[in-house]
Amino acid sequence: MNKSLKELIREQLMIDEQSVISDVLPKARELIRLTKDGKPVIVADRSRIPKIYHVLLYLFGKKLAYLAELTDSPGASIKEISSALDFPENYTRALLSELLSKGFIERSERGIYVAETMRMKEAISTIEAKLRGSANE
Repeated sequence: MNKSLKELIREQLMIDEQSVISDVLPKARELIRLTKDGKPVIVADRSRIPKIYHVLLYLFGKKLAYLAELTDSPGASIKEISSALDFPENYTRALLSELLSKGFIERSERGIYVAETMRMKEAISTIEAKLRGSANE
């Protein structure tokens, strides 16, 4: 029996979000952890990571907490991110704007920012390079 074109496309081209997350979890564990109520905590040396990646790690943590059913939302507002990371809101807004332009996050109509799952591996690799002292961005 021949497979339909639809089945072939789905089999060959569909990305499985679960496998992407499974691949990054061991590395993510070295960078972030989650509290029982779903709050992301950056455990990596924050002094060696550019602040834009603090925001991204926080949002990755929020997404993972949501997928683990520890929180009701996969994203966070500017106010929540600023408060959690102790950044001024205007500074956080600028960092979020840059992350949006690079495609690492999405913004909902309600002003909630959510990490893009399919970019987690790339982002974590970049952060790891920063921690190793590599100049690669």
